[in-house]
Amino acid sequence: MTLNGVIGARAFPINIKLIPGEKFNKPFGVAPGLGVEFLVNNLNLSLNLEKDWWLSFNGGSPSRDIKGLIYSTFVGVKYHHLLKTGRHLRFGFGGSWIEDNENKFENITPNPSPEVLKLGYYQVKGFGISVSYEVLPNTDIELKTTLPLLGEDIFENSSRTSIGLFYRYNPFRKKGG
Repeated sequence: MTLNGVIGARAFPINIKLIPGEKFNKPFGVAPGLGVEFLVNNLNLSLNLEKDWWLSFNGGSPSRDIKGLIYSTFVGVKYHHLLKTGRHLRFGFGGSWIEDNENKFENITPNPSPEVLKLGYYQVKGFGISVSYEVLPNTDIELKTTLPLLGEDIFENSSRTSIGLFYRYNPFRKKGG
């Protein structure tokens, strides 16, 4: 078994409702991410625990100080396929939980419905799917999406799909491996 730290960032299209007088000049957000990977070497399978954070301040606005805040959590398994080139192709599947302040504020009502109560701390719950390719040793470019089961319809929000660059850190890794 190998334990790797995973560090990187992902970019995603921003899909935020603007309030009157607001402008949004950024077409995408960048969210730093951290994770832990428990790799079972002889099975080429890992258990991954990953989290990323995105925050957009709204400096000078009298209406809202924070324009957007999204936290994403992924817990799942990944299959690591070694290619003839010596690089890995990885496929991931697991649970995905997203806290999105925009959705959270819409759900705050004096009498929340049973559906809203199911969302609790996370406003979007579903399956996370990812595919990544090792472009440099221990460094992957990853495409990830969340397929919501609760809180949103599938592909309703483009912010749930991202592309990222992640490095697998292991201080005990042998050179060249």
